[in-house]
Amino acid sequence: MYVTLPDSAGEPFRKLAEWKRVSLAAGASQRLEVPIDPLFLKIYSTADDGWRRPAGDFLIEVGGSSADLPLRQVLRLAAR
Repeated sequence: MYVTLPDSAGEPFRKLAEWKRVSLAAGASQRLEVPIDPLFLKIYSTADDGWRRPAGDFLIEVGGSSADLPLRQVLRLAAR
């Protein structure tokens, strides 16, 4: 699972936030719950001398590798 932070974070790259290996037979499906550590949604602020979560749209992508991310969801979160 990869997370791309909002533009306001100033970090244009996606982060590997979590992973879980799952083997499935062809055509099979499985429902998974994969929690994200809140730290992956934050940036370090020298002004605040601590970690903060920027407000905006967070892109969550899931797939077999960073080159194959067919599942995408945008989450709009408030600053924290």
